[in-house]
Amino acid sequence: MRIFIIFLISILLFTLLLNFDYKGTDVGRSNQSQILTKSFLAYADTNSSGNYFCNTNNLDLEKQGYLAQVDKINKNLQFYTAEFPSASPEEESKYLLADDQDLNLAGKMAECLATNNIQPDSIAQFGEMTQQIMSYDLPKLSQIAPELVKYSTVPEFGTAAALIFAGSLGLMLFFRRALIT
Repeated sequence: MRIFIIFLISILLFTLLLNFDYKGTDVGRSNQSQILTKSFLAYADTNSSGNYFCNTNNLDLEKQGYLAQVDKINKNLQFYTAEFPSASPEEESKYLLADDQDLNLAGKMAECLATNNIQPDSIAQFGEMTQQIMSYDLPKLSQIAPELVKYSTVPEFGTAAALIFAGSLGLMLFFRRALIT
């Protein structure tokens, strides 16, 4: 019974954290999202034209940059879904794919890490919701950020849904048996 109560409290806390609402302006992007966008520039190496380049002399910087970029993309989608909770998966996908610069940069950083024998997924992974929305329109994502699709994990939605369902079913059966005994 104590395990069940701890489980319920942890779900409640997790739900509260996900529902923390950031209000902003700028067509669906909150002020927090804009701050993330501006603060990220400290992590990326750019040339005099402002274009990203892979700094093989400082791979720790590349790791930090990739981590920050993946986190930024995850948070941007979380902010959008908090501001527009009734958005359809298609609308969420359009929002995510409209941010082509961030997706493209994340892809280039993933390629940089992979070509230097560092698995990008060992540094950072896209959140489950972000992966599902990315896989909603995988052909368009492949056009926008081909490196991201090639070097990062973007699973098919069907596989993720089956895993989530199986895990949820297993947890329900486990806790049902724990309550009965």
